[in-house]
Amino acid sequence: MFKFILKKIFISFFSIFIVMSITFVLMKTIPGDPFTTEQNMTKEVMDSLYSHYGLDKPLYIQYFKYIKSFFKLDFGSSFIYEGRTVNKIIKDGFPISLFLGMEALLICIPVGTFLGSLAAFKKNKKTDALIMTIAIIGISLPAFLFATLLQYFFSVKLKLFPIARLTSFSSTILPAISLVLLPTAYIARLIRNSVTETLNKDYIKLAKVKGLSNKEIFFKHVLKNSMLPLVAYLGPLSAHVITGSFVIEKIFAIPGIGFWLVSSISLRDYSVILGLSIFFSFILIVIMMLVDILYRLIDPRIEKENAGNTL
Repeated sequence: MFKFILKKIFISFFSIFIVMSITFVLMKTIPGDPFTTEQNMTKEVMDSLYSHYGLDKPLYIQYFKYIKSFFKLDFGSSFIYEGRTVNKIIKDGFPISLFLGMEALLICIPVGTFLGSLAAFKKNKKTDALIMTIAIIGISLPAFLFATLLQYFFSVKLKLFPIARLTSFSSTILPAISLVLLPTAYIARLIRNSVTETLNKDYIKLAKVKGLSNKEIFFKHVLKNSMLPLVAYLGPLSAHVITGSFVIEKIFAIPGIGFWLVSSISLRDYSVILGLSIFFSFILIVIMMLVDILYRLIDPRIEKENAGNTL
């Protein structure tokens, strides 16, 4: 296990380095820069800004400065928002994005698990068909369209929730629901298949013969043995919540780091784009690494299989 963790840490840092390099190259190959949109800016002022932010330096110098800033955990200042550093944006925006993401996870995991389990116990019945139909719609419907529909019906028409801005806890409910549509639907399908497979095991049939109720069978035998696929999905689920928040935060004008990233892309604010991209990548890669480690701890058979393959 120690070798596996060490290997994962090495791969994670290497992955972050690759993401940093690709992001830097992409930013430098896109035409334009943060100052070209300012039509009234004189050449002297523009040259002064290039010099101040180091944009007049050769690309390799800018690249090494960029790499150095990562290890110093100093991502520089925004080119557009005067006096605002990337570190400040992360400090202010990440707690908001984290709260929204945790709220989404607390909705989609239990709801998806419940619906999937219910569909498995009611397999080939109307309840199963209804849940799976809803799941297919949930997987097919784009999050931005779902978010717009929620805004229209629950904010504009019914006036139950704020249409935008972060003013109270109620402001996060519609964004969180917008984020969980696809993962809830996917978890429901995932758990349905897993529970269905578990219900066909011999020890489940024996439990039924002993007279255990469906509730007792589910909580004593089925739930634990059906959770491995869900644990494996936690990595992609986290990725969806993180990347999905980009658009959702922008739609609902929630000042999380997803909102700032989308805004900085439209304004070509290089330092913010690069800093937030690294931060997002770091969070995502760490989560994926922890999920892999957790999966091995929960299912020791993986460790044994790998040990057997090395012999």
